[in-house]
Amino acid sequence: MRPWKVKFSCLSFRQPYAGLILNGHQDWEDPAWQELLEQRLGMSPAYIQASMWVRDKFNHGKYLTVLANPWWLLQPIPGKAGKDIFQ
Repeated sequence: MRPWKVKFSCLSFRQPYAGLILNGHQDWEDPAWQELLEQRLGMSPAYIQASMWVRDKFNHGKYLTVLANPWWLLQPIPGKAGKDIFQ
């Protein structure tokens, strides 16, 4: 019997960021983004959150991405992992 093969994309984070994101304590990684968007560009936190859902305008970059329904894996996945996003 062959093991199941499932292909999916995975976003790799180091601890403690993975735990903070998956437990809902952090919604962006770098405070520099907050400074850039709020102070330099004059965006309010509410506008930033709303803009992340407007896919055509903001939600297609490498580092400003909405994580919809992130979840913990029950066990590590064997294989070679990559940096950032890998399959």
